[in-house]
Amino acid sequence: DKRHCEGSVTAVQSALDNDRAVRFYQMKVVMFMTAHLGLLELAEDMLNGGVRADEPVGYHPGKKWCSDRADPTLHLYAVHKATEEGRLELLRLFMSRYPCCIIVQNYKGQNALAIAT
Repeated sequence: DKRHCEGSVTAVQSALDNDRAVRFYQMKVVMFMTAHLGLLELAEDMLNGGVRADEPVGYHPGKKWCSDRADPTLHLYAVHKATEEGRLELLRLFMSRYPCCIIVQNYKGQNALAIAT
């Protein structure tokens, strides 16, 4: 559905799973996507739902048995993606909620400040 790609809050909310763990994982994925696409309203909705920009997307709940070291791309953070994409409005939003989010390191050992330079 095109509305999901455009960041319609109601469309995204209606598409989320009913299972709590799966829903929260999906919300983390959505948060990462908002950082990539610059969807401020949707990012704020995910933050209000309890998702943090300084926490990795991680594994789908059905794959919790996997090793954390198996795939470094699972350690993707919305704050780093927003930095890579130059989404200053999202960085301001993330930092207003979690000021220390800029010091979190990605799987390469970089924080948002290192990525920005």
